[in-house]
Amino acid sequence: MFDEVLERNFNNINIDYGIINGNNNIVLIKTGREGNIYGYKNKYLELAKYINSKYGSTIFVSSNPNSSININQLDDAYMLIEDYCSHYKYSEYQIYYIGISNGGLVGAWYGYKYSRIKRMLLINSPLMINYHNTKDGLKAFNNGKAILLYGSLDPSNKLVGLLDLINNDKIKYHIIDGGNHYLSNVDYKDLINYLYE
Repeated sequence: MFDEVLERNFNNINIDYGIINGNNNIVLIKTGREGNIYGYKNKYLELAKYINSKYGSTIFVSSNPNSSININQLDDAYMLIEDYCSHYKYSEYQIYYIGISNGGLVGAWYGYKYSRIKRMLLINSPLMINYHNTKDGLKAFNNGKAILLYGSLDPSNKLVGLLDLINNDKIKYHIIDGGNHYLSNVDYKDLINYLYE
């Protein structure tokens, strides 16, 4: 289970957070559109527990309620993380961001705005939805490193060549052979290595 579960109202949408306490290395997991903090068969909870046990990181899993695509839900997560780190007296901390599907779009579009986000792992973020926002956000990301992962069976895999047009050497992408949009045949825990490489 999570150590704490919160529900917050942000711009008239309710966002749930599951928190597992750890050190000052913060991992924020943003689920896919309409995803809850647990995920199918508790996959996000299990992923959070795995990262916490392996790296000691504090984990925030954020739901992704269906809202206007132009509402930056990262603003709320960032405020919550700042409050959390202030409470635990973490003056020095960094954020590793994991976004799945629409959660990947959130990171691609807005991650550059937050200097504490040092790494992003964006999994199957749709390239056919407002690609110019993805391109502009990733081009501006200068905080650390962003890795985009696509399953070879994901619809966006046909468009990954668009990522070559982004002039930013901090952005890399990899194709997961045989993976579909949900990566149902891939253990998410295996993908975490990309975040820490």
